[in-house]
Amino acid sequence: MMRSTTSLLCVALAFSFLMVGCDNVTSPTEMNEDPTAPTSMEPGLQFAEVPLGITDTRFEGWRANLIHAECITQHLASTTTAWSGCYYTLNEGYNTAYWNRKWSSLRNIEDILSKTDPQENSEFTNIHAMTRILRVFVMHRMTDLHGAVPYEQAGKGVTEEIENPEYDAPSEIYPAMIEDLQEARGQLDPSVSTLNPERDLLFAGDIQKWQKFSNSMILRLGMRMSEVAPDQARAAVQDALNSGVMESNDDIAYVEHVETNGDRWGVGEVFQDFGVGGHAFRVSKTLMDVLTGEAGVSSDMDPRTNIFAAQYAEDGSLTTENPASLEGFENGLQSEEFPDNTFQFAQPHRSYMVQYSSPSLFQSYGEVKFLEAEAALRGWHPGSGDARQHYEEGIEAAMKHLTIYGAPEIAQSEIDDYLSSLPDREPTLEEIIEQKWIALFLNGYEAWAEFRRTGYPDEVRTNPVNAPASETPQDEFPGRLIYPTNEKQVNPNFTEDVTTSPDNMSTRLWWARDPGETATP
Repeated sequence: MMRSTTSLLCVALAFSFLMVGCDNVTSPTEMNEDPTAPTSMEPGLQFAEVPLGITDTRFEGWRANLIHAECITQHLASTTTAWSGCYYTLNEGYNTAYWNRKWSSLRNIEDILSKTDPQENSEFTNIHAMTRILRVFVMHRMTDLHGAVPYEQAGKGVTEEIENPEYDAPSEIYPAMIEDLQEARGQLDPSVSTLNPERDLLFAGDIQKWQKFSNSMILRLGMRMSEVAPDQARAAVQDALNSGVMESNDDIAYVEHVETNGDRWGVGEVFQDFGVGGHAFRVSKTLMDVLTGEAGVSSDMDPRTNIFAAQYAEDGSLTTENPASLEGFENGLQSEEFPDNTFQFAQPHRSYMVQYSSPSLFQSYGEVKFLEAEAALRGWHPGSGDARQHYEEGIEAAMKHLTIYGAPEIAQSEIDDYLSSLPDREPTLEEIIEQKWIALFLNGYEAWAEFRRTGYPDEVRTNPVNAPASETPQDEFPGRLIYPTNEKQVNPNFTEDVTTSPDNMSTRLWWARDPGETATP
């Protein structure tokens, strides 16, 4: 399953000149007005940067994913109260990091789309369709973090002279994203082979895998709407399933990073390079208790435990990876409650999960199987296996795909023993989401979204952090990230009428359940 990285560094270096000045882009308005947008690079080479541009750099990976999403969903816990998201407090720089960094990637995406119209030049058909799919990926994450965002007009300052993009509501964005994926799926043409496979960092030019990825994204988006727009959700889910989603771990959508500085995985850099930053995170007691069988669906030790986690000394040296010796850290402790030695608690395993070269996982086959299990549970997946079958296949796939992190392959006997320990019946929605939550370790974006949608896992829902300066009411989890102050000042189309308001961390998004409630299929 490992992919060639021969061209990865070359692509990053070749494209780096295009992105000069992008680090300080802090709003879609400023991004749209940028006069240095790329206009002359060959589309195939320009496309190669898109997957890299939408993966986490250290900046937003540290702040949006780790400090906020991973802590809120209790994959991780913090040994410093300075990590605001872990305590539901507000640090605008941390809270808006994803927004501030990722709008610049839309500039490149829109430039590629403007230069690859298949109606004008059919040789660019696949580049155009692939770029549309990746545009949906980054916009999907943006709207799931913030709510209403510019969707239709985002990134079109140079291509269409739209200097101040208008905002779209999530209830409009979701159907638009599904439609865009469906159209892109239809544009993909295996008979067009002008794209150099080395420039496709996800699937090396395999059109069938791009089609499966598009459908798998439709499946995810459809299910996200399940609690608020069930008819639309069911139609999208069944369209995706009928069109063909991922079928094995060979179909996983991920970008493989390298050890070389300049294309390391941003989250890996946090743990490998920053003693203060990396050492301030521990594996949450909530997750560790589920992995070790102290809580959760299974009472057996999860065979992923010592792949996900290990214990390290203060100098970063490995102390133990014996799963029986690993202990999680409690979320939400105040400084005076911290133990004298916080290094006795488990951290993400630095030889597997948080290397420089650990992959950026866009969507896994395991996640798709859990979505299929939920679809079967809801009666939206007739004639293709029951929920239990998809559920078990999801668990097995999620365990086996850890080899892409360089982890040892989990023995089939261990997987079978774990599956045998689960209740011998159809899984509940809570059990499906709990297993998906485990599989999404270090992908806090999706774990947080699924928690907000369903209220599961119950082990998280019943354990909110109540910090003295929390931005949320007592016993309530954050519902979103806020908008940057400068966006409110710069873009005249930013108004309370069209944006998600009130603009605070406790506001619920369109597709999320109410505080304290759980989803029911």
